[in-house]
Amino acid sequence: MVEVDDLRAELMLIDENLARNDLSAAERASYNTRRKAIWQELHPETKRGAAGGAATKAKAEAAGQVGQQPPEIATRYDEAAASSTGQAERTIRRDCTRGEALGGAALAKVAPLRQSPPRR
Repeated sequence: MVEVDDLRAELMLIDENLARNDLSAAERASYNTRRKAIWQELHPETKRGAAGGAATKAKAEAAGQVGQQPPEIATRYDEAAASSTGQAERTIRRDCTRGEALGGAALAKVAPLRQSPPRR
């Protein structure tokens, strides 16, 4: 058994639902939107508009690591989600766009997130 924090546990649950269940477009949008929010909380450097190379260089200079290998930067969200769920990156981006356009309140009404995977 692996111990993980609450966010990573929720991420694992969402991945399982996305990979194993036949979900509606609204459910996929809901799961991917929530998954993206968790991903960006865990990896803020992957947010669009987040400081990139300049911030990484400044962090390295502050830590006295100038000239050394830069720290590992997390994969962008759609690439990581596609890898974990087996869906295409374009599908992930489309689902997130739908979910963000609908907003959390609308998604909660049309596609509430399952708290545990259904039994088969």
